[in-house]
Amino acid sequence: MITNRKEAGGTLLILILVLFSALITTALAVGASSVMRYRHVKNEAEIWQARLWAESGLADAFNNLSHDPFFRADGSDSYPALHRKLSEIENYTVKILPVIEPTDFILRSIGNNEFKTSQVAQDAKLLSPFIFSLVAKEDIEINQNATVGGSVQAIESVRVYDQGLVTGNVQAGKFYTGTSESVSGIIYERLGIAWPHSSDEIKKAYTSLADNTISGGYLKNLPSEDGTLRILGSTDFRGTAERSGTVIVQGSLRLNGFLEIEAPTGYAALIVLGDLTVEEKGSLRVHGPIYVSGRFKNYGPCAIQGSVIARRISVGTNFQIRPLLETVYKPVMGFPHGVQKGRYTEDAA
Repeated sequence: MITNRKEAGGTLLILILVLFSALITTALAVGASSVMRYRHVKNEAEIWQARLWAESGLADAFNNLSHDPFFRADGSDSYPALHRKLSEIENYTVKILPVIEPTDFILRSIGNNEFKTSQVAQDAKLLSPFIFSLVAKEDIEINQNATVGGSVQAIESVRVYDQGLVTGNVQAGKFYTGTSESVSGIIYERLGIAWPHSSDEIKKAYTSLADNTISGGYLKNLPSEDGTLRILGSTDFRGTAERSGTVIVQGSLRLNGFLEIEAPTGYAALIVLGDLTVEEKGSLRVHGPIYVSGRFKNYGPCAIQGSVIARRISVGTNFQIRPLLETVYKPVMGFPHGVQKGRYTEDAA
């Protein structure tokens, strides 16, 4: 009888130990699962925090570029080196990687916290033609002793003769002809380039805004009042004039005299709805963009701070130009402006 009781007590003790072991095992398993779940959630949170920092950097970069296409956090003069660092704070770094300078690039933002790093990237394109010194719907010819400060773009071809100089990059829809020594930057060929505007749209945007209208022909004087001046018909200017505002010629313009125009920020300086020819006796000095629906050609001296946009461009002796970068984000003449966002990728290599 006693033996049976001892056996029963031993069996009960074994059952209790087994149950206790099972409870401990279950508790340990639940605890391990909770720890794993906590670690997983913590890891996901750290990844998302790093991703949010990276996306914040990208948004900050686009915001800065929307006001200044050459923004740098350190205030450095970056043109035309778009590959420099864009901005950097404690939790993200944004860099620009050039694709087709100076218009096409990739913004790459690296976000980080104490534990994780995340990377996002987005293609971007500067839309304004005023980032270039010369833009042609057909061809550009840069002859001897012509100096083009900045970059040029032609829908068809670009040719630079000996002793001509382009200090920026060349974008040619078809071909480039000339030596590489004539171009300080990069030469791009066979690009799919779209013409940004039409002369009809320019005409609609400007010809109804004239403050003063005169007839064309042979002119030796222009009105002295500032503002927008419209000249009706083709004109041969043989005098001397200095103006502040915009001059619109509804026809061709031959310049045998001296003409100086300074346009307010965000406005065109000279619009010619025909051909513009600066003759040997002529001289042109301009601060602001120039639009020519026909051909631009110079024989006499030209000093331009701005851009020339024309169907065809041929520049020669005593021609100097550099872009007016403050116009890149201005809606001048209705041309597109700003930054166009492209393909977005996460964890870019």
